[in-house]
Amino acid sequence: MKPSGGKLDTSYVPFSNFERSEPETAKEIYKRLPRQMLVTNNLSLGLHSEEKTLGVRNRYIQINHQNLTKMMVFDVDNPVSLYDWKYLDIPVPNLIIINPKNQHCHMVYLLDYNNFVCRSEHGRLKDILIYQAIYNELCNRLHADSRYVQKIMKNPFHNNWDTQVLHNDAYTFDDFSKYVDFKSIKSFEGSVGRSEESFMREQEGRNCTVFERTRFYA
Repeated sequence: MKPSGGKLDTSYVPFSNFERSEPETAKEIYKRLPRQMLVTNNLSLGLHSEEKTLGVRNRYIQINHQNLTKMMVFDVDNPVSLYDWKYLDIPVPNLIIINPKNQHCHMVYLLDYNNFVCRSEHGRLKDILIYQAIYNELCNRLHADSRYVQKIMKNPFHNNWDTQVLHNDAYTFDDFSKYVDFKSIKSFEGSVGRSEESFMREQEGRNCTVFERTRFYA
């Protein structure tokens, strides 16, 4: 994975089991990752920033861009089977990144390009609410960690984890309509609804929200 002509070259030479066994999925995941990402090999030592070409060599990597969600990830801190979704009545995840030592995992759903969720001040609150409703429902069914904020995940490119690809089809919001009652989500266009500050506070934490708002006015 070397830069070419000032741009990132995604036609890199595979270096992990995931890339060698699932080249198309690997390229799609790599394409969605931030160009500059937070990474670490040891969570207890904190995070540092690296370019994507080098960042994907770390055990843990940043999932989505700061203000754009392209992948929905769940942190399941109990032993899981590749077939658990059949019994939990949930959509089949695109891939599961498993810790072979304890079978804990991250389950990843790829969002369709038309349903990326913009979380900046330019994003649509209705899209954010729909996304959050989907996430909350699946989180409950999976018994996943509700405090997980989807910033850092197990790196599917790292051979320390067992990465299993189940399918390559990205999900639209409509694909989740069987599992989530969208009727409970009112149209917030032109009306007062749940604020962006509320969403940010849930996703990033209260301290991050205070910092971002203070930085804006500063």
